[in-house]
Formats: sequence, C-alpha cells, structure tokens
Amino acid sequence: MNKNREKRILEERLERCRRLAKEFPNDLTEEHLRQIEVALVDDIRALEQH
Repeated sequence: MNKNREKRILEERLERCRRLAKEFPNDLTEEHLRQIEVALVDDIRALEQH
C-alpha cells in the first residue's frame, strides 16, 4: 500500500475515533476510543518516519 494512502486512511480513522469519543463522554466506550486514538497516532508517526 502506498504510504500517502495508508497515512490518509489512518488519519480518517483517527478523526472518526475522536468524533465517537465526543459522542460517548464519561463512558467506558470513550476510554477504549482514547486507547485506539493513541495507537493510531503512534501508527501515523511510525509511518512518517519510514
């Protein structure tokens, strides 16, 4: 997969994750979404370094 395309997909997932977290404040779902958010940010950073 092309790097730019993969980065765009990860960024779209990150944005979706952040939107969902706002919809479920103070909920266990928000906590899980924040964990996913951290993982996506890590994936984007790793992709940018290669």
